[in-house]
Amino acid sequence: MATRDSNRMLRFVSVMSALGALMCSAGIARAEDPQLQRAVRHYEEQDYKKALGMLDRALGKAGLGKADRLEALRYRGFVHVALGHDDKAADDFRELLKLDPGLELNPLLTSPKILEAFNKVRDEMRRRSRVLLQHTPPGDLQASERVELKAYAVDLESRVDRLQLFYRRRGEPNYSSTSMQAEASTGSRGARTYTGFIPLLWETHGEVELEIEYYLAALDRHKATLAHAGEPKTPLVIRVGLAVAEPSKARTDDGEQPVWKAWWLWTAVAVGVAGLAVGGYFLADHLADNGQVAPMGGAILVIH
Repeated sequence: MATRDSNRMLRFVSVMSALGALMCSAGIARAEDPQLQRAVRHYEEQDYKKALGMLDRALGKAGLGKADRLEALRYRGFVHVALGHDDKAADDFRELLKLDPGLELNPLLTSPKILEAFNKVRDEMRRRSRVLLQHTPPGDLQASERVELKAYAVDLESRVDRLQLFYRRRGEPNYSSTSMQAEASTGSRGARTYTGFIPLLWETHGEVELEIEYYLAALDRHKATLAHAGEPKTPLVIRVGLAVAEPSKARTDDGEQPVWKAWWLWTAVAVGVAGLAVGGYFLADHLADNGQVAPMGGAILVIH
């Protein structure tokens, strides 16, 4: 008998705990401000006009905490729905979602009419805040061509802080990155074209093809990804053909080796490029330490 009573008590506690969690997730009576607490009681008693006046005064207070502000906006939206003030309710829900974009109302503890009004505003804001990113991979290229990438982004709410290009040679463990440059907007509102370049700074040894893996990420000011083309684990791929001149064309008509094939010329070019690459690496490393850009790497592309 005692065991049965204990089990009943445990079930009762579990149910009450779950109910408490539901009430907290719905934001019921969590306010700390006394005036706001009274406004909530008036709302629950269906005295909507008195509740509205007190909610307006609470929201007009200087220094109102974020939690109380969220609660006041929530209940003022509820009151406006009850009074048939659809536009004002939408304004309150819109401001509420700007403060807490991930907010959801509990459908078990919210009237269908309020839930419909809130979800309509939520869905509209999510559609407008969505960032669309369009990018077409360039396909196969030759080593003499510049690897230029373009992307088109639609960002109606101006959430994109930068469009970042991440790239690596296939087989390397880490990505390097660079910011793509936005062109002047001349089209639709919130639409911009971005351009970025992948430097061909890798050493090759007899390969006929260089494979580059990359992806694009539209980042907000907190470095959160808003949209992407390709992903770190499933990147896009560019294949660069490393064409070498045919042996029959390697000498001039008089039998002399042309200057562009001389080993000393390419040694000098490689040394010069290496100096620039190393200098660029330390410059990029310094910028990365100061929170600006990630190192671009200092390898050299030498076609053998």
